[in-house]
Amino acid sequence: MAKIARAPVVLVGDIDKGGVFASLAGTMLLLDEDEKSLVKGVLINKFRGDLKILEPGLDMLEEIIKVPVLGVVPYFHLNLEDEHSVTDWEKFSGDKKAVLDAAVIRLPHISNFTDFNVLRLYEDLNLRFVEPEGELGQPDIIIIPGTKATVADLRLLRESGMAQKIINCHQRGSIVFGICGGFQILGEEIRDPHHVESPLSSIKGLGLINSVTTFQGEKTTTLTEGLDKVFHSRVKGYEIHMGETQLLEGASPLIEVNLRNGSPANILDGAVDENKTVFGTYFHGIFDSSPFTRAFLNQVRAKKNMLPLANKVIDYWQFKEEQYDKLAEIVRHNIDLDKIYKIVEAGIND
Repeated sequence: MAKIARAPVVLVGDIDKGGVFASLAGTMLLLDEDEKSLVKGVLINKFRGDLKILEPGLDMLEEIIKVPVLGVVPYFHLNLEDEHSVTDWEKFSGDKKAVLDAAVIRLPHISNFTDFNVLRLYEDLNLRFVEPEGELGQPDIIIIPGTKATVADLRLLRESGMAQKIINCHQRGSIVFGICGGFQILGEEIRDPHHVESPLSSIKGLGLINSVTTFQGEKTTTLTEGLDKVFHSRVKGYEIHMGETQLLEGASPLIEVNLRNGSPANILDGAVDENKTVFGTYFHGIFDSSPFTRAFLNQVRAKKNMLPLANKVIDYWQFKEEQYDKLAEIVRHNIDLDKIYKIVEAGIND
């Protein structure tokens, strides 16, 4: 790709896994001469310990590969969101001390799983992921997440028996919350007349919200803000979905949307049932709005005859910005950014 784009390259090695010098030197030795000429420097990531101990090794590495080491980034602990393919699911293993139990159904085609990172900040909530074939138990909250293949995941929920478990738990008192594809799954039916997602023209949903979703040929992608109609909290998030959902008798919209991609809007989103025990929305990131999330959790607490808690969690949007600011400061302090800027400006030599 760098050859095609004629772009300079900086190699990054992860020292935490061991063998970083062999990895970087071996990579350079295996490259063709024209490929080597693209590499303008290397970085070492996740270093633990005293940098002075590492410095002789850095000098030796530069002598071997003939390009400079541009920096060594230390190992650090920040609450940063994972890349989709490298999620550490163990961090969602749960906290038995929490008084509320939330189970997220880990769909095979789960998407936008970072919707739930913020929930780890609520001390009264135990968050866990459950496989479709796994034991659900009787959680206070069941969350059906977004999915890249709504119909396929809905069929699997039925075939695995998880669909019936969710319905049974709801009948016994669990509150169910669906996001995007999960919201569509909660309805009476999903229609796909143009076969956008599967050969099926329609499939029956879980029937927990009286709604019908129809897949469209064009995908909706927006940054969206509004006011929720249950707790009257300001919420914001983003939408990425193919379907449009029509609410039927007994279902009310969850959110009054008044801003989309920075422009005024006047539309409704999501759904809530008459008893406020089933919620659905197209808003990814809805739990990042802490007043909404605390109010929602307090409703669950009230069902268990527990007193409400004050909101002590800042909006996750703000929290993430603070974490990325800290990351930027670590990078500035440990990487020779002036050299990197010069590499970018110079490009590659013909």
